[in-house]
Amino acid sequence: MQETFDPPTPQPEVSEQVSAPIDEGDPRLEAYITRVQALQESLRKCEGQEAVELQQTYKQGLEELVTAQANFPGDWTLLLLRRALDPITFEKYQAIVAQYADLLEATPPGVLTKDGVRADYHQRQMDEYTARIAEVFIQTGIGTAQEQGLVPYALGVGRLGSPGTVFDDAVSLGGQPLTRRQKNIIEAHEKVHGLWKMEDAPFGHALRAIFDPVELAKNERVTYLKKPDEILARMSQIRDYFGLSASDMFTSEHLAYARTHYCADTGLDNHMRMFFDCVTQKTQDTFIACMNTYPM
Repeated sequence: MQETFDPPTPQPEVSEQVSAPIDEGDPRLEAYITRVQALQESLRKCEGQEAVELQQTYKQGLEELVTAQANFPGDWTLLLLRRALDPITFEKYQAIVAQYADLLEATPPGVLTKDGVRADYHQRQMDEYTARIAEVFIQTGIGTAQEQGLVPYALGVGRLGSPGTVFDDAVSLGGQPLTRRQKNIIEAHEKVHGLWKMEDAPFGHALRAIFDPVELAKNERVTYLKKPDEILARMSQIRDYFGLSASDMFTSEHLAYARTHYCADTGLDNHMRMFFDCVTQKTQDTFIACMNTYPM
């Protein structure tokens, strides 16, 4: 059966770490943004000790903004749709493909992937991008995990050009049925798979570089976790968690906050704890750079 989810009702778990969500149009959020922007402008104009003190004030203001943005209570799928339609996202897409175009063209078929993906494959993806957005967001599949030959804690399934399916019998790793909000999170995750495919070598190597190989080797789900498409979908989840637009910058303060609060706030751990564990001090700059340059 195909249907679209109704907008979800936020259902945070009872936890000391759960963030109190602030709605997108709340004037408090705008006040935080205005303050941070004013501090940024002031930093450009000062020097010496004054700059050091102002930098500390700026960091505090940024942390307050991050806290206000966290635990976005709206529809994560609609938020993803807004980003997908934003010209900035398409510009990021073009820039990433252009960055690797020469390497892709110069590599013989069969070397990059088992399908011999070349630059023209990604050019076709970009040419079909607008049509693909319509295909991905027109509906969402709902079915059981068994119908897909999977288990309920797989949560859902998605592929390029498909609207994706969320399992009606989906359960968390702890065995609890997913709430409507949690299904909305998975709905958005699967639609990322529908919009972009980044599995081949240049894109894959760049995305895998967000992980510390030492930490990654400790994970029993290492093969799954390091799939570039799964990395991109989880990065998108983190942007959704903060309600970020295509133009909003993701910072080290966002990452630090998400490490502590994401799983508690959403009550859903689709291997996100493992994900955060594998992004270490050694790799977090690469992670932040990817968060701000890849389409998601």
